[in-house]
Amino acid sequence: MFNGTIPIVLDTLKQHYFIDRDGGMFRHILNYMRYRKLLLPSDFQYLDLLIHEAQFFELDNMVYALTKVKVEREGMKQDREWLSEATERLKKETEILMHERGRLQQRWS
Repeated sequence: MFNGTIPIVLDTLKQHYFIDRDGGMFRHILNYMRYRKLLLPSDFQYLDLLIHEAQFFELDNMVYALTKVKVEREGMKQDREWLSEATERLKKETEILMHERGRLQQRWS
């Protein structure tokens, strides 16, 4: 990061570096750098943005881990959609079967 490829401003008065990036995302970057693992809430909704920030800071392992989470979530979303559609089909088929059952019971009574 300090190799000259990324523009970084040194505040000479405070002796701090200013990196013009997303502060909200940086807390996750910093946590990853501290603990070497993702510490994200289960409902974290900004994976694409965090992946972009991790790429900026050249944290390849973090990018890999975030991409893995993203792929898993997309798979889970597809599974939920399939399950929802299957549930709806089952409800309709159950209604048809119950209707037929009632019709047959009337016929045999």
